[in-house]
Amino acid sequence: MITIENNFSIEDIVYLKHDIEQLPRMIIEIRIKKYDILYEVQSGINISVHHDLS
Repeated sequence: MITIENNFSIEDIVYLKHDIEQLPRMIIEIRIKKYDILYEVQSGINISVHHDLS
């Protein structure tokens, strides 16, 4: 068994470290993979998937 710590919830607003404009993004989906958590985030009409948002 593997334990994955999830620091975020659906509808949380996050800011990506590598985003120069620091746009607010809302988490719209959390996917559990074998050894990872993927967060799908949305800013306006743009949607992207990220491994770690902390």
